[in-house]
Order: sequence, then C-alpha cells, then structure tokens
Amino acid sequence: MSTKRQRAFLDFHRLRTPASRTQYKHHCALMRKRMREMEICWWEKQAEEMGQLNKANRSHEFFERVRRIAKEMPNRGIKKRPLPSEEQLSLPKMTQHFEELLNLTREYDSNLIDGIPEIRTTIDWSAPTLAEVQSAITRMKNNKAPGPSGVPVECLKGSLPVAQTIHRELELMWENGDPKLPDEWKEATLIALYKKKGKYEDLNNWRGIVLMEVLSKIINATICDKLQKAGEEICGEEQHGFRRGRGTVECAFIP
Repeated sequence: MSTKRQRAFLDFHRLRTPASRTQYKHHCALMRKRMREMEICWWEKQAEEMGQLNKANRSHEFFERVRRIAKEMPNRGIKKRPLPSEEQLSLPKMTQHFEELLNLTREYDSNLIDGIPEIRTTIDWSAPTLAEVQSAITRMKNNKAPGPSGVPVECLKGSLPVAQTIHRELELMWENGDPKLPDEWKEATLIALYKKKGKYEDLNNWRGIVLMEVLSKIINATICDKLQKAGEEICGEEQHGFRRGRGTVECAFIP
C-alpha cells in the first residue's frame, strides 16, 4: 500500500493534473484507514492475550503486561495531594496572574507587515451564507461547557429559524463595512485547571480554559472555513501538518 501511495505521489508531482491529485488523496486515505485498522488489531490482540493469562491464573504475567501497556500510555494519573488553602490561591492573585499572562503587549516593526506581498485567492470573502452557518452549527461538538450566557450548542442544533436569525445578524455586520461582534459575543468565562504536576500554590502550574459564547464560536468557524480554503490554494502538496484530512505521519512514506 505504501508503494502505491509513493507512486501516486510521484505521479502527481510529475503530471500536476486533477486526476493525479485525486488518486494521490485516495491512496492517502487508504493509508490512514489501514493504520487505524492496525492499531485496532493490536489492541484486540493485547486484550485476547491478557484474557488468556487471566484464565490461566498467570497473575504475575498478567499484571506485568498491564504495567507495560500503562507505562506507554499518557495521563497515568497523579498522587493525591491536599487541596490548597484560600490564602495560597486567592481569587485576586489568580485574576492578576491570568491578566498578565493573557494580555501581553508585543512590539513589532510595521514595515515588516507592509513588506509582505499580497497573495490573491479565489475565495469569496463576503458574508457567510445560510448553508455555511448551518454547517458550522452542525459540526460543533455536543456536551461542551457553555459560555457566560449558559446557552449550550444543543439548543441551536436542528432549528432552522435559529440558523436564519444568526445568518441575518452576520449579514448586517458585513453590510456595515466594518464587521464587529457584539460585546455579548466577545465575553467569555475563564476556568483555572490544575496541570497535575508541581506545587498547587504555584500559579504557573494552573492552566486557564476559556469558555466562549457559542455564537462567537459559530462566526469563528465560518471565517476559519474560508481561511482553510485559501490555505489549500496557497500551500503546496509538501505541507501536511495543520491541514484537514492530512497528517504529518504521511511524510514518513514519501521517498
């Protein structure tokens, strides 16, 4: 399979035709599917062998196999520690820490930005269509914590009137010539989570998770779709990372 994929990759770079590109993507998809199947088969084999060890009362070998597998897996857990006191982690200290961490001011030379050549694309940068808004809502994951308003994404899915209302609001923002989000859409809730390592009282060992408004996520998703389409026109076939439907592991099969 890897030989066919390599041959398709070489044919695409030699011919540069839509058919060769489609053939190359097809072999990439087959390679990813095969790798997933191999991973599933490996886990099934491990489970079967561990079941046989358990039935044969070979407990030493059974737990040795469990420890070896668990050692290779991430997030093995942490030792329980006493919770920090209110003096160690007070709200003002936590607020000041994340304000300094997230509100950085960086200096840069504006001439460098002006010197970047403009790249022309065929992407339509007009207001998102109703279909694009519906697609953004459908792709959003369920069972996610809502933003400050408390409205989860499940309340928006499957409702055409809701999608039409959001679409009209986006059209109005684009028609004004300077699309700006309402202040309510830009609000978010910051939750501090312990990183499971280091001292509790050290604020650098806490990670800030921002819970955005679901409406803000929708407009971000529509803009991200347009940027991804533009990126597909700009990036070459050698770029695999940070692209939909691809992975850096594919570079390992390139001759």
